[in-house]
Amino acid sequence: MRLSMFEVDLMAEENMPYIAAGPSPGFAAIVSQDPDAYNCSYTASFKGYETDVLPMVEELADAGTVTIDDKTVAIISSNNPYSKTISEGMKTSFADGGWDVVVDELVPFGEVSDWKVILAKVNQANPDLVINTDYIPGNSVLFFKQFLEDPTDSLMFLQ
Repeated sequence: MRLSMFEVDLMAEENMPYIAAGPSPGFAAIVSQDPDAYNCSYTASFKGYETDVLPMVEELADAGTVTIDDKTVAIISSNNPYSKTISEGMKTSFADGGWDVVVDELVPFGEVSDWKVILAKVNQANPDLVINTDYIPGNSVLFFKQFLEDPTDSLMFLQ
């Protein structure tokens, strides 16, 4: 799924204020070309999700808080621009850091009624870290609840 963001240019043409509802790589790509042409708000970047999770995990390992055996990560995302952008950035960050992405799953955006098929893959891979970038609270609760039915010895990051 990719949003066109056509309204950003329309608002600029009419010199109308534009308040972005949230960070968006698409929004940033448009406005960054000529920031003075847009009468808009600037929103915070969520780039840190893509780049800062790995250093945090490594700090926890260095402090002895968690054990990292073989630098493996399972990354699960939902198919929407926010979650997918973060998961793609995380995959790059972890790969660049010498980690292996042993589970890479993308679920359709919306309510997920069962995570067990994906969690079976997580169990089989037994990664050091499990990441789910789906931001819907009910999906996170169900993911965690079903994970706890047969957990791996993994650190978990839920969006």
